[in-house]
This record gives sequence, structure tokens and C-alpha cells, in this order.
Amino acid sequence: MKRRLVLLLLALLLAALACAPRQTTDEQRSLASLRQVDDHPLYVMTYYGDYGFSQFLKSGRRATALDLQRQDGAGGRASQSAAPRPASAPGWLCTCFWAYNDGSPLFGRNFDWERHPALLLFTDPPDGYASVSMVDAGYLDLGSDPLSVSERLKFLDAPYWPFDGVNECGVAVGVMAVPYGEARQDPELVTIGSLHVVRLLLDRATNLHEALWLLQQYNVDWGSGPPLHYLLADRERSVVIEYASRQRRAMFNTDAWQVSTNFLISEVCESKPDDLCERYREANAALAQAQGRLSSAAAMALLSRVSQPITQWSAVYELGTGTVRVAMGREYGEVQEFELGMK
Repeated sequence: MKRRLVLLLLALLLAALACAPRQTTDEQRSLASLRQVDDHPLYVMTYYGDYGFSQFLKSGRRATALDLQRQDGAGGRASQSAAPRPASAPGWLCTCFWAYNDGSPLFGRNFDWERHPALLLFTDPPDGYASVSMVDAGYLDLGSDPLSVSERLKFLDAPYWPFDGVNECGVAVGVMAVPYGEARQDPELVTIGSLHVVRLLLDRATNLHEALWLLQQYNVDWGSGPPLHYLLADRERSVVIEYASRQRRAMFNTDAWQVSTNFLISEVCESKPDDLCERYREANAALAQAQGRLSSAAAMALLSRVSQPITQWSAVYELGTGTVRVAMGREYGEVQEFELGMK
């Protein structure tokens, strides 16, 4: 009887191994690079080789297990069947800013949301530019701590879920939720999710002009997630991109800095301070006082001032040098530094 049970279990194990997707050498190298660097936890991984984004852009569809579970495409956790919270929910309090900094531009970012594991991801696809980005690893449906073998495999999907980042050309992007958004859907264009937009720009844009052109080539779908707007920047200028009334709106910087939080800038008059959120007013006032000149330490200090109890990470990207500084969970005394090689 015991022998039969052992044989049955062995047969089930072999069947599971036969059905499991085989990893390429690049995928094995990528998972081998995965390491935990703090207790938040923050992980760091380098994705080696091609993650199929060019193929994805032809149809906007993928066949990975995660995407088959949740073809919402916008970062919403559809596998949990959770209705998205309104943008007034206390979790949606992100802040982004760009500072020209006398030709040494910085991009600052607070990501405020429920506490999840996070991933700093380095990518260098064969048909795109190298970049580093932050991923809310909760969207990879991680559960156990420490990670199981099956959960480590989920990190191979991480290139499709960036929330902010910079590429080797100095193009940076960050997303923030807004109360509402309505994007025009052109039947002649491929539709991609709102976080896929971040990957598109990091992989393909060498400057802001190219980023804006790329945005015109695709429809954007929020899926089950909230509507988003984007702060984009290169080494010379910045722009906030919003979608409302079926229009794509672009608000370029008019000073040597630009701030974006969680309201539609295109629909709020900046001459009426009461219409602006407190974090926007504070960050904008600080940047105005500095005339867009900030050290990385001062930029992190500003992110600290506008952080919230639910700030998951604060990141400062140097668009000229590729230096990235990250503080997790408002632990501003424990800033970690990473480097992306720049063109």
C-alpha cells in the first residue's frame, strides 16, 4: 500500500514538472539575481534578455498565467475581484516632481498605497533601452514570506508592472491616480494597460518628443484599476499627460520644475490655491523657493515632507547620472543607492 502511494505521489510530481513552464537561460539568470535588500521587503532583480514586450505591443495581449487570470491590463488586481476604490480614497496620495536643477535634473516620487513587497527592477531588452523601475510586487500576487519557489517565478512578470522609473537616455515617468479619466479609443490602434504605458516609454523613448509620439500610437485602458495621469520628463523639460473628455492633454512645465499629485491639472486653476491639494502646494512652494535647484538629499527631504503614513517608497532618480536613491516605508535614515548605466 505504501509503495503504491509513493508511486502515485511520484507520478503526480512528474506530471506537475512536465506541465510547468520551462525557464530559458535568461530567465534562470534573472531569478538567480533576485535578492532581498531590506525588511519592507524591497527586492532587487535584473531581468536578463527579452521579456516579449515587442510581441505584446502587436496585440496588447499576453498568454502568461497572471495575465490570463486578470486581463484588466492596468494594474488592477482583477484576480481578487475587488472593485477599485474611488480616487478620493486615502490610499491614493502619490506625489511626483521634476526639477531641472541647472542641467542636472532630478525626478522625485512618493508611491502611497497599501503596504506590499516592492521590487527595484533593472531591464535591458535587446530591442529597447536599459532602465530601472519600481514595481509594487503585490500586483504579482505574492503571498508567503519567505518566498516559495512558485512565487519567485512570478517575478518574471515584473517588467509589465512598473509604477515609475528612468531609462538610460534620461527619460523618467511616474503614475498617479486621479478622480476620473476618459481616453479616446481608436479602433485602428492596439490597446495597452496604463502600466504598460510606463514600460513602453522606458523601453522606447530617448526624449520627451519621442515619448509623446509613442503615446499617440496606442489606446490606454484603465481596466479595473483607477484612472491615471503621468508625469514624464527628460533632461530638458517635463510634461503632465492626462486623459479627460476623450482627449489626451499635455501640460508642459512653465518653470524649472513641475509637480503632479492626484488631481487633473488641466481642470484645476492654479491661480486658486484652495483648488490645489496640500501636497501639491507644499512641493510646488519648496521647488519655487529653490528655483528648481535641489540636491538629491534635498529632493528626498522634500519627499519626506509630503509623505503619508502609507507611503510605500520614496525614490529620487538622477536623469543625468543614473543614480537612484530609494527609501522604503518612510525610513529616510536608511536610503539605499543604486546605479543605472547611462548613455
